[in-house]
Amino acid sequence: MVDLKSDLPVEEYLRQAGDADFIIVDAITTISDELIRQMPNLLVIHSEGVAFNAIDLKAADECGVYVCNAKGMNAMAVAEQTILLMVGMLRDVVANDAAVRNGHQIEAKGAYIQNASLLELAGCSVGLIGFGDIARKTAGLLKAYGVKNIYYYKRHRLDPEQEQQYGVQYRELDDLLAQSRIVSLHLPVTKATWQMADQAFFPKCSQAATWSIRPVANWLMMQR
Repeated sequence: MVDLKSDLPVEEYLRQAGDADFIIVDAITTISDELIRQMPNLLVIHSEGVAFNAIDLKAADECGVYVCNAKGMNAMAVAEQTILLMVGMLRDVVANDAAVRNGHQIEAKGAYIQNASLLELAGCSVGLIGFGDIARKTAGLLKAYGVKNIYYYKRHRLDPEQEQQYGVQYRELDDLLAQSRIVSLHLPVTKATWQMADQAFFPKCSQAATWSIRPVANWLMMQR
């Protein structure tokens, strides 16, 4: 077993582990066409996370190398983080934390009362784009919070029994965006999903929609 840093040039990987049978890699380190084709003994590339978009799947397929990931391993942890972001946005946690620390909690409370802007998660409609392991766990947590309208969109609709099991309602993507106050993206990075949240995407959203920091940050980065 050879433990290597993730930022080495291909030549160094090959020098130290070119005869390896297996590669275990984090979810963001690139495993390139050049590297795969120069490892004659390679049988398996295993992403220790869920993502595998940094692995050249075409080269792996052509070389007969299996690619696998740790599907579902962190689904509940990410679902909990998703709920944390939703509640944090509804409560404007960052600004209100600063207000309390600076002794302005009464003013912050007064602003909520005056503007009638205090929202509860149970009163929001939530749209989940993608409905894999993480989104399904998120739907379960949303049900526990009392959310009545949980919409989802995926390429292949669930059967009615599964929709009832998860407490979700199917919507086409544009309808989901228009009807959801909160939208949460749960998609792998593929050619079909890359830059999905673009300038044409956001105008389709409900004007009341609240966005988590991840898709907004990704969208801003795409404009650079």
